[in-house]
Amino acid sequence: MSLIVSASIAACVSLLGAALVARQSPAARSLWRVRLARGIVRDGLRAHLGRLPLFRDWRPVEVRDLHLAGLDHIAVSDLAVLKLGAAALALVIALALQLPPICVAPLGFAAFVAPSEWVGRRARSAQESREAGLLPWLEGVLALGAAGMTVEQALSHSAETDTPLGFALREAVARSRLGVPPFDALADVAARERLSALAEIALELGGARRSGRPMLPLLAERREIARLASRARRLEAASRVDGALSLVLVGAYLPALLLLVVVPLFLGLLRSLEG
Repeated sequence: MSLIVSASIAACVSLLGAALVARQSPAARSLWRVRLARGIVRDGLRAHLGRLPLFRDWRPVEVRDLHLAGLDHIAVSDLAVLKLGAAALALVIALALQLPPICVAPLGFAAFVAPSEWVGRRARSAQESREAGLLPWLEGVLALGAAGMTVEQALSHSAETDTPLGFALREAVARSRLGVPPFDALADVAARERLSALAEIALELGGARRSGRPMLPLLAERREIARLASRARRLEAASRVDGALSLVLVGAYLPALLLLVVVPLFLGLLRSLEG
């Protein structure tokens, strides 16, 4: 047992050392220096940790993530308490089952991270559905514009429908009724919700309205861009199917093949040799 624990500790130390000494590409280092010179980032301990491969993609759960996940009644502090409780429960279960010491720490860490990962997955799914709702919204606005409505009227009409972007459209319409230009209001709401494509479209529509340019050709061009982006997302999702199928093959079929074919064949050969 001590040999296994020592080997596990050595492996963890090796992985941490590899993460610490991992070098970034020259382009990434140059970009970091530029951002540091402009004051966009800081040169503190937290900033250095954020550059490591182990921590680069990690970020804490925010209030916005809870809102996207549909957990408005839960605060970030409540989630932290839940994570600590899950880790403590996992440790108690591991000790009650008398699991090896090497399994206790990974089990507690997995229980601690699981709530955040679940919230993050739900938030990412909601954000992806919002981004995917841009193309149907553009097609609907173009159809209403071709029917004789102005883009402002089409915006108000589309806010009444139940779509993934309906919350942003309704808030923009409500602001426009208070005197804010509708496209500027939509750009502000989209920027706050991190819907960059919708914010760019709203800014372009506002500029076109102020300059007197037609807006339907602009929307048609944006529709084609949204179609290409949607097609790229579908191709990316399809490219991940091979990996999932390979995982199913390795996790299900190969063990079944070993248990049902290889092992009985090997045992039969042993019996024939002994006989």
